[in-house]
Amino acid sequence: MPHSEEIQKANQEGRLIPFVGSGFSKPLGLPDWRGLIAQVAEKVGYESDLFFLHGSYPQLLEYLSRYHQHEWNEFVHNMTVKFDSEDAVQKRKKSPTHIALTQLNVKTIYTTNYDTHIESCLRDSGKCVREYASLADFVRAEDKSIECEVIKFHGTLVDPSTLVLTESQYFDRMSLEEAVDQRLRSDLLSNSFLFMGYSFNDTNIRYIWYKINKLKSLQNRASGFTLRPSYFVTFGNEPIQSELLKKWDIITINLDPVDPTNSLADFLNQIK
Repeated sequence: MPHSEEIQKANQEGRLIPFVGSGFSKPLGLPDWRGLIAQVAEKVGYESDLFFLHGSYPQLLEYLSRYHQHEWNEFVHNMTVKFDSEDAVQKRKKSPTHIALTQLNVKTIYTTNYDTHIESCLRDSGKCVREYASLADFVRAEDKSIECEVIKFHGTLVDPSTLVLTESQYFDRMSLEEAVDQRLRSDLLSNSFLFMGYSFNDTNIRYIWYKINKLKSLQNRASGFTLRPSYFVTFGNEPIQSELLKKWDIITINLDPVDPTNSLADFLNQIK
């Protein structure tokens, strides 16, 4: 597979950082946004299908958080219960992609996922893990026993105050000026990122990649040397998007769309 050897080299050198999105956890059968939001729509006076006509998911969640606090709290609770259900836990323990992820030589993983399955699969494998979601997490004393740090880019359900769910929260997050972003700038200097579980249709994620590229350009000019490339895992042939990502110094890795779960697991096993 093209580029697999250079990705494997980065992994073996401890210079590969996975950046994991919600698609990575699809085999766990987690609920989708529409289903979760539909559960509270009628409780705030709307038929669920009509509710979705009034805005995007972040806008509807903004409405809930501002004007229906009880239903908002219920929504977050339902997320926690269903994302980390016992059924999902059992599926994670057998998930070939999660098992393969734990076998990489990575010291840091970024994820925009709110659930705890990334850090939990690492613990399942016996690794000592620390999560980072709030400023307090980043200022804790160093612990040399930690084998992998999981950086929760959009917060964690363990601490609902860190979650990025509403439109305002996404806008604030896009400024890329928080503690996690300072860490991201540092990690960009000497590592390659491996994006998995993302869609090109997510404007928020595309904007983050755009900002990352701007940061890399500034770092390149300041340091006088070219930083490492990053990689994006997708399924099937996407020539137009591949060309667009090139300008952000992101190389596309095309895997088998017929069996995405096993093809991703095979790829991760190939680069370990």
